[in-house]
Amino acid sequence: MKNLLLLLLMASILPFGMVYGADIAANGTATDDFSLSHIVARISTFTTKTLASTISNGSNIISKFSVANNTSDGYKVNIKSTNLGNMVPASTDDGEENIAYVLTANKLDGELGSGMDLDSSIDLSAATGTDLIKVGSGAEQTTASDASFKFTVTVDAENAMTMAGNYSDTLTVTYTDL
Repeated sequence: MKNLLLLLLMASILPFGMVYGADIAANGTATDDFSLSHIVARISTFTTKTLASTISNGSNIISKFSVANNTSDGYKVNIKSTNLGNMVPASTDDGEENIAYVLTANKLDGELGSGMDLDSSIDLSAATGTDLIKVGSGAEQTTASDASFKFTVTVDAENAMTMAGNYSDTLTVTYTDL
């Protein structure tokens, strides 16, 4: 029993992780490899929340969205309007006409990753939409994005907004992880 305790005591004193190598001959070499690693989980999320769908004259906050992404190749957020930035009447029986509006996006909180660009002035006149957030000229995201934004629809047509009719448009927001 004493021999076992002595053996355990000696083993606990020896530094672990050290290798005592063989004698190296003159002009000989010895090598060892050390493996290094670094692992970070991939994050790529996009969430939306509708706040209002009925539009009044003036400014209307219609939705919020959040983006989290830590990939070097980044992502993009595209928005497009079915009616190219117009609320279109369901019928023109009483002389109804399109009601134009402006859509803006503003950051509420968080950080947009370095290398990502936010275009807060949105051109809805293109059928393909506008890339609201995209990788900038540096062609990569160098810090993670984790931010929330709001969409605001502004209508400057007080007279048209008081006239009879059923007007609508559909906005489509698309998040693409690159």
